Amino acid sequence: MSSNIEHFNSAVASLLGELYQNFPTKITLAAGDFPMPPQGSLNQDEQLYHAEMQQWFDLVNLYNHTAYFLLEEGYIRGEVRPPYTPVHECCLTSKGLAALQRMPSSLKAKNRNIGDFFVEVGKDSLKDGVKEILKSAVTSLLSGH
Repeated sequence: MSSNIEHFNSAVASLLGELYQNFPTKITLAAGDFPMPPQGSLNQDEQLYHAEMQQWFDLVNLYNHTAYFLLEEGYIRGEVRPPYTPVHECCLTSKGLAALQRMPSSLKAKNRNIGDFFVEVGKDSLKDGVKEILKSAVTSLLSGH
């Protein structure tokens, strides 16, 4: 099972990768558009089904709050319409674009900046082989190094 921080890192990569790929076009960010762990069959026992639905709801909530965090920290701009919903008319700020154009040491061998890496990993950001590089890239992005 992945930790909250791993899901946060995945959400940052997914959200910012999508915005980087679409820059400067404004888009709507919706949690359902981003990677979620595979769900079991709907034909399983009811208790397991409800546990998976709760896990899915928690991840949707985490993706929404990650988007709000990026808004509050000035990496993205957009409009949130109550009740808490996707971010509408969303676009990278100059701060967000500059951060995504950095090339930390963990990505130099791949000759990719953070934005290109986020676009590349996209929906695979929860895979084990990507988690450490993703953690390093998100840390670099948010710390300004």
